[in-house]
Amino acid sequence: MQQELKDKRPLNLSFDKLKAYTDQNKFKQAVMQYIAGQMSEKEIGDLIEIFNKLDTNGDGEISVEEFRSGLQTLSAKAAEEVQGVFDKLDADKNGSINYTEFIAATMSQNMYLKEEKIYQAFKLFDKDGNGRITPAEIKAVLGMDDNFKDIEPGYWEDIIKEVDLNGDGVIDYNEFITLMKKL
Repeated sequence: MQQELKDKRPLNLSFDKLKAYTDQNKFKQAVMQYIAGQMSEKEIGDLIEIFNKLDTNGDGEISVEEFRSGLQTLSAKAAEEVQGVFDKLDADKNGSINYTEFIAATMSQNMYLKEEKIYQAFKLFDKDGNGRITPAEIKAVLGMDDNFKDIEPGYWEDIIKEVDLNGDGVIDYNEFITLMKKL
């Protein structure tokens, strides 16, 4: 009986937060997905609960129908945007939102801005360990992903330009932190 009452509570989920995540550049989204994959259950307990409530059939993924149903209390304007946000959250384009995609989109800044999480993510991209991320290193990490197969020439350099505050053509650790703090 208590479980029934618990399940009827509204989800503590912000559509605006989901939408803001989808507006981030693909590099930041990839970094956030990496960090989400490193989070412990203790760190993301509330998000796991929300994910499980949305995943009504228990298959470990959120379908567009489950997503719509879980967000049914949204305003009419937001309801119209649900499909577009869903499509952007579905990073691997398999027609559903998996656990890591969901956690990446819903975790708060105080979760992913922990020094050790940021440093580990930076090290993932800084392949040669020199403290700088180059376009080639970003391509080495993200280039095998199907989401990045049909990109335009100069794409990797454009990612750097978006983040490179001092104009030296690479992303240093401070610039990386600035990117992650940017909303």
